[in-house]
Amino acid sequence: MEPLLKPLSEQPLPELVVFKGTLRALLAVLEARDTLTFVHSHRMADLAAAIAVELGLTSEAVACIRIGGLLHDIGMIAMPIDIVSKPSQLSIAELAAITGHPVTGYAVLRNIPLPLPMNLAVLQHHERLDGTGYPDELKGEAICQAARILAVADTVESMVSERPYRAALGLEAALGVIISGKGVKFDPKVVEACVRLFRLQDYRLPESFPSYLQPEGNTVGDLLVGARDLAEPQLF
Repeated sequence: MEPLLKPLSEQPLPELVVFKGTLRALLAVLEARDTLTFVHSHRMADLAAAIAVELGLTSEAVACIRIGGLLHDIGMIAMPIDIVSKPSQLSIAELAAITGHPVTGYAVLRNIPLPLPMNLAVLQHHERLDGTGYPDELKGEAICQAARILAVADTVESMVSERPYRAALGLEAALGVIISGKGVKFDPKVVEACVRLFRLQDYRLPESFPSYLQPEGNTVGDLLVGARDLAEPQLF
């Protein structure tokens, strides 16, 4: 299916209703199968949206980046749960399986009429500026802006959170990693925006999350705001 060519704000209401319903269904599947990835995705999406706002992107772009963050690990639903939740370091074979999740996620989402940046962000969020990322070893500007934002947000959230195989590493350790990789692995402007959020603006990752398995759960529209109020009218 072809990606949406018009911005979300210009889509007819019926298409938006289907779009939001599809997002809710995907997030419900992720929540039911893998709570750890579900929580990580929400926290990472909030940080990615906050970075996008800090960079001065439009509300349309911020919404796309937030949705890309929510869905960036949707490909993990194809991974064996015993690998995803393994309480020790992964083997080489297991790591190779995990690194396939961006391609799997892209394969899932290409059947949904999403705005193109969302699909590319999911596919490219593990790419690095110096070409050491995956799946395609893209370099520099070949990596879309949304993916460059998700890469920083993903790294920080992953490091500050506890994982089955290790304790949380802490905020300063996470900021140290992205600062040391600035201009090499990570987009310098994105790194600087992220550091400003935490060190100058007292940004905090969210600790509560909606449930898509409950009828009274938050709407996808609610999640498109998060982080901070946007200056332009809301899309949903």
